[in-house]
Amino acid sequence: PQLVLHPQVTSKIPYFNTFISSSLSSRGLLQDSLQCLGSLASTDKGCEYLWKHNSISALFECFKMHNEVQQLTKDIIHHLVSYKELTMTHTVKLTLALTELSQYFKETHEKVKFDICQLFTEILSICGECLVFSEQQQWLINIGIGLQDILQNKLDSSHRDTGLILSGLLCQYYGSDWILLVPKRKDEISSSFLLLMTHLACIEVQLIDSENIKPVIISCFAIMESVITLMANHESKRDAFITEESLLQLHTTLMEGL
Repeated sequence: PQLVLHPQVTSKIPYFNTFISSSLSSRGLLQDSLQCLGSLASTDKGCEYLWKHNSISALFECFKMHNEVQQLTKDIIHHLVSYKELTMTHTVKLTLALTELSQYFKETHEKVKFDICQLFTEILSICGECLVFSEQQQWLINIGIGLQDILQNKLDSSHRDTGLILSGLLCQYYGSDWILLVPKRKDEISSSFLLLMTHLACIEVQLIDSENIKPVIISCFAIMESVITLMANHESKRDAFITEESLLQLHTTLMEGL
């Protein structure tokens, strides 16, 4: 640890950040830079330096750009956000980094979309309580739009489950409020995303196997609970968002799921 925290190492953090977030870096340079950042992330003091130099943003960029070092990059991100006090101190940097990555998540149609979806789930599982809900949180809106893409397409169950698990986690932290942030698409009603997510969650619950309960089931119950709360307790928000016809559809879908 003393060697890792030597000024000759910590002073190079900006260079490591540049190397891992560049598309021109060789695999060897990527791995060497990530190994150094990983060693720093393994100590409290090292994490302080990484947050100070905004390494979280560079790591997100590396994750989306360099598939060959994704796991190593993800491990470092996990270490960095697991220090709750530091993460709370640097929520502005984390929020900005999430906004940048979620913008890419919203726009891309490549396989990495599902990898980013999984990464968001893991980050929120570790430090979701550090991120306070706000209607101005662009990263939540971006994630909602990206999830709408995932859940609307006819994908295999593993990819759909990834989307439902992240949706359920967002419901656990933010209730139904985050769903209301997702803008409607052209020629769709305001509540189309809510209806879709509820429908998929109820299907999963109907197919439940008591001897092999998948992690996605917990997320589906969280989605259903949030939707029920929205219908019961948020009349002013609900009335501006859900038509009577949609409300009836939601009620029918939930009854079938339960």
